[in-house]
Amino acid sequence: MIKVVQIPEIKRMEIEKTINKNLARKGLVRRRVLEVVCLETMIWMPYYKIHYEFTEDGNEPRIDQNTTGSGMTALNAMFSSCVEEENDFLSLFRPDIHELELLDHNPSTEVVGSVGTVDIPAIFDKLLEYRAEITIERQEMVQELRKIHRRMQTMSLILPTSKATRIREDELTRRIAQISGVSFSFLMRLGLLENTMITKVTDTGVFHCPQLIVSVEHKQTGEDRFLIVDFVRLGRKKGGGLDDALTRLCSVDDVCKATLEAAINK
Repeated sequence: MIKVVQIPEIKRMEIEKTINKNLARKGLVRRRVLEVVCLETMIWMPYYKIHYEFTEDGNEPRIDQNTTGSGMTALNAMFSSCVEEENDFLSLFRPDIHELELLDHNPSTEVVGSVGTVDIPAIFDKLLEYRAEITIERQEMVQELRKIHRRMQTMSLILPTSKATRIREDELTRRIAQISGVSFSFLMRLGLLENTMITKVTDTGVFHCPQLIVSVEHKQTGEDRFLIVDFVRLGRKKGGGLDDALTRLCSVDDVCKATLEAAINK
């Protein structure tokens, strides 16, 4: 018996539309389809439901003193033991599903994803350390960019800005934007505010979400990959039904791909 998120009512044409939309195509209007669907397998994808405690920094203008609270998020339990990069860990968090109603379900012959062994507090520590590092990096880059802009404003009265300065300005601007995006993703996926810090993981449990694993093969090269359709997202009709993060991971990470292949070929 497992805890599952109920499969929403979804029409077959909605599933086919999601699959067809994400097949590789060629041509000016992308009419020529380059991939063919080989197999579809429904899987109960495991997720950790994580409860944690946090503190909120009293230096924030709207807060009089440090406050504490509790929060929740969900982390993919099948692939979290396969990845090492911080950005990959972040992509495995799903804060949009931890509050969904759960039902008891006997999967009988259905495919149930394996639960990897991970140290969840260690993952949180790793991500918090990463966040602190990129925050410092961003602050240093912002200061450097301000100096460049001040120098450009002063020197423009005498000489044109050098090519090297403009290149460095562009590099800093791009990196600052990238770090800002990662920071926003961190807060969103872990369910935190700007000045909050996770202090303790208090409880974890496992539940399962229904997903469709679509095996596709390139017609010319024979290269195969997986498209992962998320029934919860498809049922909500928001943002499309493809799980972009898992689809990407299983395309670029051999360990994740092998883990998924082992699950559906049991």
